Amino acid sequence: MKLRTRAKRRAISPILAEVALIAITLVAATALSGFFFGEMSGYTKSATVMAEVSVCSVSASSCVVTLSNSGTANGYVEGCTLHNAGIQSAAVVSPTGFVEVTAGGGTAQVTCSLTSSVSAVVGSQAVGSIQLDDGFTVPFAATWSA
Repeated sequence: MKLRTRAKRRAISPILAEVALIAITLVAATALSGFFFGEMSGYTKSATVMAEVSVCSVSASSCVVTLSNSGTANGYVEGCTLHNAGIQSAAVVSPTGFVEVTAGGGTAQVTCSLTSSVSAVVGSQAVGSIQLDDGFTVPFAATWSA
């Protein structure tokens, strides 16, 4: 009579199991942190927009403003205001619609025009601001010229 012997069952060693668990944990942590910080990095980007006035013309009742963006997010112009002789005047920005100032050194040029009956005077101070879509304003100042 032949005796049957059970085949030895072999399991993985505890050391190998521990290494496998650590590897799985590291892969999961890397994937989750990549997703989480990848999603959150969008919230830390910001536009850093500066204004430089090219010219403020009395005859055109407008200021041509060049905007530059050294930030990490695009900036979008929503509107502008002009102060003439200490009186705030509603102003129209052109081109109409959102003007994009691209991140990383992009530039855009906008014209801010007076819409009220307040007349600009040659040699007086023109002070204004550009409103961005994120709620920030970019101030500018120049002297009215003919």
